[in-house]
Amino acid sequence: TTPTAAAMAAIYPKSAIGHVDSGHVVLRCHVVGDGVLKDCETQSESPSGQGFAQAARRLTPQFKVAITPEVLKQVKNLYINLPFDFRDPSKPSPPLEIVDPQWLRTVDASMVARLFPKAASDAGLITGRGVVNCGLAHTGELIDCRTVAEEPAGMGFGAAALAVAGAMQMNPWTQQGAPLEGARVKLPIRLYIKDDAPAASAAAPAKP
Repeated sequence: TTPTAAAMAAIYPKSAIGHVDSGHVVLRCHVVGDGVLKDCETQSESPSGQGFAQAARRLTPQFKVAITPEVLKQVKNLYINLPFDFRDPSKPSPPLEIVDPQWLRTVDASMVARLFPKAASDAGLITGRGVVNCGLAHTGELIDCRTVAEEPAGMGFGAAALAVAGAMQMNPWTQQGAPLEGARVKLPIRLYIKDDAPAASAAAPAKP
């Protein structure tokens, strides 16, 4: 879990609104318990002295790291570097570009076996591709997805790609330090129905 875009805007230092276009902070935090962040220290702040580091630390209770209890047992002192990219809420924000997504949830072979189009299977096809354009929810789930292409056409791969996308979840926090909420992504999804091939693969997102 991460702060929302609204929470990021609300905590932007009031004295910087209209005067500072952006602020960038990196905190180093201790991951404890169920992925909760504690004892966060400022690693960098730009520009300094404008209140961005304080704003970042105030947001840390809204984060929860996706981590298994087994990992926490193996690594007793786990720390992460957490970036923040603050943008002046009084000015238009640049569009988010998703280049190298980190997937928290994908689909497994059994699900794809159920989703592989019957028409394609009956026609002897073992693979096909659908391209979907999706929005990103605050949770990192893909929403408002639409089919924009399918190969081969008319075999149901567009609908199958929509179903695959609906089951996937992306890391909701970008590597630059902002929520993905509101971004859109064009995602090619190739499906296979073959024992020695991957069940489904999502290629790197294309620009919407």
